[in-house]
Amino acid sequence: MKRTYFLILYLCIPLCLSGCWDQQQYEKLGFVLQMSIETSQDKGLLISYVSPVVDPNSKENIEMISANVPLIRGAREAARRISSKKPVGGMIQQLLISDFLAEKGLHNLMEVYQREPSTPTIPYIVITEGSPKHIMGTSQNWGDKPLPGFYIHELIANNIEFSYVPDTTILSFDSKFFSPGIDPIAPLIKMSNDKGKGVEVIGCALFSEDKLVGKLNPRKTSMLLALMGEMKKTQYLNPSIGPEPLTSNNEGIAITLKLKKRKINVKIANDKPIVDIFLNFTGRLNEYHWNTLYNSYIETTLEDQLSKAIKDECIEVLNYTQEVNSDPLGVGDIIRAKHKEYWKTVNWNNEYNKIAFHVNVNVNIIGRGIIR
Repeated sequence: MKRTYFLILYLCIPLCLSGCWDQQQYEKLGFVLQMSIETSQDKGLLISYVSPVVDPNSKENIEMISANVPLIRGAREAARRISSKKPVGGMIQQLLISDFLAEKGLHNLMEVYQREPSTPTIPYIVITEGSPKHIMGTSQNWGDKPLPGFYIHELIANNIEFSYVPDTTILSFDSKFFSPGIDPIAPLIKMSNDKGKGVEVIGCALFSEDKLVGKLNPRKTSMLLALMGEMKKTQYLNPSIGPEPLTSNNEGIAITLKLKKRKINVKIANDKPIVDIFLNFTGRLNEYHWNTLYNSYIETTLEDQLSKAIKDECIEVLNYTQEVNSDPLGVGDIIRAKHKEYWKTVNWNNEYNKIAFHVNVNVNIIGRGIIR
C-alpha cells in the first residue's frame, strides 16, 4: 500500500510542474533582421525595421517599415498597424545608428533592449555616416548581394576577423558604458560609391561614455585593437618600408601581422599616470619588391622598420584618443583596480589626456614565402 501511495505521488508531481507556451506560427511572424535609429526631420526619432519576405509570389525580398516616433517602442506599434506579420525582434542581426544621433548619446536608446527579454543583446551596434534608413533601403536593390540584414552582418563579421572593426554588441557596449574608466567603440560604415555598389567599412567610432567623439580609419582601428589586446590578425601595407630605395610601381611591403602578446603596465609617478605598453607581433611576408636579394640582414632591417612604423602609428592613435578624451584601452579601469587611492582623488574625465604613454613594439617575421 505504501509503495502504491509513493507511485501515485511521483506521477502527480510532473503534472504540478507542467506549464504552457504561447504557440506562435512562424508563417505569421515578421522576423526583424535590421533596425535603424536616426534623428527625424520632425521632432523625435526615425525608426526603421527590415524583415525578409517569405512569400514566393512577392516581387520584393524584404519588407521595410519606418515611423517617426518619440519612443523606440512606438515604431513597433506602428509596424503592427501596417505589416501583415507580427513583428518580433529575436533575430535582429545589427542595430544601425546614425553618427549624428550617436554624438548626442546612445545609452537611453539601449535601455529598451535591457527591459525586453525577447529582444537579443548580441546584435552588432554599427554607426553609419549618413542615414541608416537610406543604406537599408538602397541595399535591397543590389541583386548581387544577400538580403541587407545578412549582408551587413557578414560584412562586419569578416572585417572583425581582420581587425578592421571592433566586435561590439549591445551587451558589450553597455558593459563598457557601466564600467568606470573604460569607453566603448563601435564599427563605422557608409555607402560605397567609388568602389562599386555596396556598404563600405571605414573603421571605428570612438565614444566618451555613450557619446561619439571621434573616428578612426581601418588601419588605425587595427592599431587600436592591438593596443587593447583584441587584435587577431591584420593585413599591414606600408609603401615606405624597404632596405633600399625602390623605384617600381609596387613599392613597399605587405605583411600579415598577428598579435602574439600584449602587456600593459600602469603606474603613478608625481600624481601622473604612466602607461607602458609592450606589443609583440609575428608576421608572414605577402608582398615585397621583386628580385631583391633577401637575406638575414634584409629581414632584420624589415623587422626594425616595421617595429618603428607600427610604434609611430600606435602613438598617433593614443594621442588622438587623448585629444577626443576617449579611453578605449581601459586605463582608468586598471587604475581603479590597482591604484584606488589615486582614483578616489581625481575626476578621470579630466585626467586621461595627461597620461604619459610609452609604446614598445617588436615584429618577428616567421614566414617569407618560397622566394629567398
